[in-house]
Amino acid sequence: MGLFSFLTGKRKKSNTPTLSADLAKDQNSTPPISIPTWHHTLERVTIVTHPLGETPGTELDRNFLFSALFSLAHAISTEAHEEQHLESPFFALGSSIQAKAASEEFTCELLDVVGLTFGENLGYSARLSAHAKKYTVLLGEPSAVARASTPFHSEISAYASTPTDPSRDASRDNATDGERRFVLAIDGIAYAALTLASESRL
Repeated sequence: MGLFSFLTGKRKKSNTPTLSADLAKDQNSTPPISIPTWHHTLERVTIVTHPLGETPGTELDRNFLFSALFSLAHAISTEAHEEQHLESPFFALGSSIQAKAASEEFTCELLDVVGLTFGENLGYSARLSAHAKKYTVLLGEPSAVARASTPFHSEISAYASTPTDPSRDASRDNATDGERRFVLAIDGIAYAALTLASESRL
């Protein structure tokens, strides 16, 4: 055995226990890092199938509106995942809409959503295709949608104006927690309103 081999071998033999002990000490002294995870829930959804009363061509059936909400939520969450916006509340919305529809014996259909865009002052907009028809959809804060749609039906208006739960108000110090309300408009008419609650937990 050459001198180099002997010295390195000896050095490895003498240092290995020390390195292992130091590593174990470091591992034991370093506290685990707690990373908060996001939890999003659908608190409530209100759907109005005929917001303009008997106006011809404006009534949409409840199953279609569930499917429109589900499809738009799916498209938003897919894009958010691709852009690594993992805090998006829409990750939970799709399955919650499905569950709500199922409780009313409806089945959500995944409709074709194209051209999805987001504007700070408007919300999410896209084109939706279903049953050989195309629709322009908008999902955003009630005040934003109100500026881009016909006057809200009384049910949606009352829902949108009801104060949020003060204990979960997004205006608290942690502005990312709390309730947020959205309104869905199709072809300039508001058909649905919903409340999403978001909370970060360690």
